[in-house]
Amino acid sequence: MTRQIKDESHYSQEMADAYGIDTVETIFSRAFTSEPVAISRAVMSAPAKEWSGERPPCEGFAINVILSDSVKMQTKAGHRHEKFEGLRRGHMMLRDTALMPTVLLETPAKWVRFYISRQSLMDLARDRGRRLPSDFPHISVAHDPILYHLSHAISEKMDLYRDTNPLFQDYAVLALHAHMVEAYGRHSEIPPDRGGLAPWQMRTACDLMMSRISDGVTIAELAAACNLSASYFARAFRHSAGVPAHKWLMQARIASAKKMLQDISVPLSAIATSCGFSDQSHLSRVFKLSEGYAPAHWRKLNLG
Repeated sequence: MTRQIKDESHYSQEMADAYGIDTVETIFSRAFTSEPVAISRAVMSAPAKEWSGERPPCEGFAINVILSDSVKMQTKAGHRHEKFEGLRRGHMMLRDTALMPTVLLETPAKWVRFYISRQSLMDLARDRGRRLPSDFPHISVAHDPILYHLSHAISEKMDLYRDTNPLFQDYAVLALHAHMVEAYGRHSEIPPDRGGLAPWQMRTACDLMMSRISDGVTIAELAAACNLSASYFARAFRHSAGVPAHKWLMQARIASAKKMLQDISVPLSAIATSCGFSDQSHLSRVFKLSEGYAPAHWRKLNLG
């Protein structure tokens, strides 16, 4: 059976073409398995004119979380043909992509779509000390407030973090997996947390993030440096630092930008690149959200 994600650079466009979607933006987590997990934000402003095209079968699951109200659609998966009216934000659907599911959207809609391969689910389960069955159940539709809030947060933060902070994607995937296993999968008990990181592990993680401040680092790399599993590291770092690693790194980038802003000869574009932002506009957006002022204004206020 074929793999779904063959070319990450064209994934969003292929999804848009297959489903007739206006706008698709996708981020990927590659931290835990050779099969990347795709998180897509999709917007459709008008009803579809026809059914989506069939995509090649693959060993995985598509989890669609509705972010808008009054959505009407039909879906087909294998021998199932289902019709839905009045879907609202918080409704989710889970489809086995081996059955080549298709959809006919009969109203405008906004949603987040997770694609995760069966192998990725198993890898994540092993990392968290869980056993996972080979399948999740087919879920026609269910109201899932936890998954909605996770999806809404991801949608809101995608512009903030973009692809400059892979830790954000990794934390999102860990949260998705933990919830899906708890809510819909059969599993063994997870070992209890042992607390935070040892002092040497905290220093190692922070030093590694600072050394990679311009290009980012994954949870898997941080965990390996601390001799921990990725999921345990994520929980332990937050316990020790008070914030998840992706927020710690963003705060470090802001602090580095503030230091560089004190040199009037350094242009904002160079500061953005050096501190790990995708461009000057990304730096400006994040800096203003954190400090209350755009970088140029902050520089003027602090240097006189």
